[in-house]
Amino acid sequence: MKFKNDIKVHNEWDKIILKSSEGKNRNYRIFVGDVTWKDGIERLACVVFVQHGNSEDWETACRNKEIVFDNPAHILFQDYENVNKACRELIEKYSS
Repeated sequence: MKFKNDIKVHNEWDKIILKSSEGKNRNYRIFVGDVTWKDGIERLACVVFVQHGNSEDWETACRNKEIVFDNPAHILFQDYENVNKACRELIEKYSS
């Protein structure tokens, strides 16, 4: 099973895209949905990706190579509260 940059691994239910405080085209894509782990089991997760671009559609963003899969999302200290708030909102929305 292929995992690196494979849109089938991530089944996005919902997302919030936040502008980073640095960089013109740098965003945080806070994602909630199913993720398939290497054991083949899907798990509900909230994931933060860095996105270089503004595509709202997950498959379009992946196809355009806007989503950074090779590195963990580096959340700047000044952006942390907004990213954390977005994570909490999505988790509350889908945990009930």
